[in-house]
Amino acid sequence: MLDSRDCDNFAIYHSSLVEELVELGVDDMPKTKGEQYKLLNDSALYIGELLQADKLAATNLDQKALNGQDFLWVIHMAN
Repeated sequence: MLDSRDCDNFAIYHSSLVEELVELGVDDMPKTKGEQYKLLNDSALYIGELLQADKLAATNLDQKALNGQDFLWVIHMAN
């Protein structure tokens, strides 16, 4: 619900993306859903900021979390 209100700061939770981040070595598997969401959201924000800095996101550069999550989802689906 947070992402529908502010997709610049909040990503949509997908457990498969959290698992992918753990496999990539970003962090150990968080124990709670809240910690898992924080890992996903922080990662999506960071990637979104990198995309924004490099102007790689094709549309709406304001949505850092959503753009970062889209990037993670494309990488996840490519595997």
